[in-house]
Amino acid sequence: MVVIANNPPDSDHSSHYLNHSSAVNCRDRLNLNWSLYPGFALSFAAIRIQISAFLSPDGSVLPLDRDVLLRVAEVAKRQYRVHLGLPSALSQSAQLGEICASLVAKSGDMCVAAYKLAYDTCL
Repeated sequence: MVVIANNPPDSDHSSHYLNHSSAVNCRDRLNLNWSLYPGFALSFAAIRIQISAFLSPDGSVLPLDRDVLLRVAEVAKRQYRVHLGLPSALSQSAQLGEICASLVAKSGDMCVAAYKLAYDTCL
């Protein structure tokens, strides 16, 4: 809601999305043979909120109040639950880790690697 408050959208952008990635603990999905290993068992959930959730039918920005917050939170909660229900939610983590590790190894700098990953993803 801070992004919407600072950058009020118009109806021309109602089909666009706010995107957020969050880490999800998937340790409980590991079978018994793997569950005792140290380290993280993370998956990454992509939550997408359509800009139209913040707009009234006439295209003006809704007041950013409790009602809008709860409605948008419900959308995010549904998407998060769908992600948790995927049988392969944890399987992507190894590939994501390899991509990030290779970028760090090539650049020698985590900040440079993060920038490159973000830049390449947006192209």
